Amino acid sequence: MSYDPKHKVIWRTSNSAKEITVIPADCLTRQVTCVGHASFPLTNNIGPLSALGDGTLVGVTRYAPNLNFFLYLLELVNPADPSKGMNPPIQLAQLDGDPYMYTDFTGATLYLTKSEIKIKLTEGGYDLARDFRALGFTWLTKDLAPSPWSDMGLEVRCYNSSQPPPAYDPVEVTTVKPSTEQTVINSASCKAGAKNIDSVDVRLTQLNAATTLMNVRKIQVTAYQF
Repeated sequence: MSYDPKHKVIWRTSNSAKEITVIPADCLTRQVTCVGHASFPLTNNIGPLSALGDGTLVGVTRYAPNLNFFLYLLELVNPADPSKGMNPPIQLAQLDGDPYMYTDFTGATLYLTKSEIKIKLTEGGYDLARDFRALGFTWLTKDLAPSPWSDMGLEVRCYNSSQPPPAYDPVEVTTVKPSTEQTVINSASCKAGAKNIDSVDVRLTQLNAATTLMNVRKIQVTAYQF
């Protein structure tokens, strides 16, 4: 089984029945009579499963004929209504070796643990003739609800793309403001008065074995100038 947090449904695969079932998560916790679930036949048994956090899942064929093991992408036609059906599984790759070596692949290792974002300031109207003043950092959650910055590391670096980028500047976790609010960053490479800055890199890192990074929907960076 695998839980899709975006649509709050659980996908379950059955190797014996060669089918996959999608069940509202409330069926396991609140609903006495479960409704809204659906089952779909499979040509090949697909499992284990792992949700990617965006409504899609990946699954491995470990019981395929002729010992050909494949990785598939799975998605509902209408995520809000499983009864509308499932799109045909999309074959992503053929896997080598013992298929049972991929068991851990479908677990926590698929959670996003690091994300690097590269921004070209000149594509957003930044004027290289003016000096750099500060960097504004804003983030949003997937449900757009206010949320504190927790269990995530933030690093930034500002530089001119004609030169090798400097090391990342770590930003204190406690200084990052909650979602929807802007954090003004004035770090070693992104300091007031810096000249010829045309690029900014932002790196987010998951901390403390949590999954909060999966809830980050959007990152916005604003470069201020004198």
